[in-house]
Amino acid sequence: MIQAVHDPACLACVFEDIGDWWNGLDTVDQLMIIGSLIALSLLFTGPWGAITFGLAAGDVLGMAGEFGTFLRNPRAWLAGLARMGPQEALAFGIEAGLNRIPQVRIGKKIESF
Repeated sequence: MIQAVHDPACLACVFEDIGDWWNGLDTVDQLMIIGSLIALSLLFTGPWGAITFGLAAGDVLGMAGEFGTFLRNPRAWLAGLARMGPQEALAFGIEAGLNRIPQVRIGKKIESF
């Protein structure tokens, strides 16, 4: 269970707490949660819709801390993107695209062991 130590009306704090909780889980736990979401959504959608929903939910949970940072100070976050050079921007775009592929993210976690 998530312990709220911030003001409950602080939306950025909620996203940061969810991000901390998700990042604190083991890879197996994260995969079980995503698998459960896929299994549950199979009741309401087709198999491709369920897989899409499960992977999108995993992405949102994995990026919850980024959402919190953006909600706290969107101008500073966007200024950080604007300070990138063309090569850094291209690398950022490629990494963002590759992170959409689940095997790439799982492979990064396996390499860290």
